[in-house]
Amino acid sequence: MTDNATTTQPDPQQPMEPTLQFFVLCDNVAQEGPKPVFVGVFDQIRRPGPIPQFIIAIRWTNGLGHHRLNLRILDPDLKELTTFDGKFELRHRAANATVFFNVVNFVFPVPGVYWFEIKLNDASSTSIPLPVHGGA
Repeated sequence: MTDNATTTQPDPQQPMEPTLQFFVLCDNVAQEGPKPVFVGVFDQIRRPGPIPQFIIAIRWTNGLGHHRLNLRILDPDLKELTTFDGKFELRHRAANATVFFNVVNFVFPVPGVYWFEIKLNDASSTSIPLPVHGGA
C-alpha cells in the first residue's frame, strides 16, 4: 500500500513565522550557561512614576529565517508612549532567539493598564498587559 499524502513539514529553505516563547519584564538578566536568569520580574507596578531601568526580554522559537520585531508601549488610553525595533534570525526550527530591550528612565504617568504591543514582520502578534496601581 502506497501513501500519497503530502508531508506537513515546512520547507527548510522558506521563512517560517516563529512562535513567541516568552515575554519578561525584569530588573536585570544574568546568563547561566544557555539559560537566562531573570532578576526582579515585574507582574505589576505599584504606583505611577519613573522606573530608573528595566529590561524586556522576548524569546522566539519554532521558526525560520530573518524576522523584524516592533514593540510599542501604550498607555491606558492606548496612546503610544515609546517604541522599540529589533531583528533576529532563526536558522532551524529548534533554534531560539531572545531580543533584549534595555529601558532607562521610563515613566508610567498615571494608574491603569499599560500594553506592550508586539508586532512581528509588520503584523500584530500579541499584546501583553501590565497593571500600574494608584497607591503605595
